[in-house]
Amino acid sequence: MNYNIIGIRENPGYTEQAIQYFSERWGIDERIYRDCIINSLATPNKLPRFYLMIEASRVIGGYGLNEKYNWKRIGEGIIHGII
Repeated sequence: MNYNIIGIRENPGYTEQAIQYFSERWGIDERIYRDCIINSLATPNKLPRFYLMIEASRVIGGYGLNEKYNWKRIGEGIIHGII
């Protein structure tokens, strides 16, 4: 498996893909992730942060770090991809 971990803050061109991915994976309204991810791009704080795992231009996993939950793994791809 050949993949890349993409930080959304460093790669804001992936913002829409991240919003869609997290919303679909968790079944949470897209507006909530849009607000959180877009705000995470501009905050001077270390958290929240969002990442996508990309393989051949396809999102196969992702994770978010934030102060409330500390660490969340989203999708099976991140677990299998790192192991």
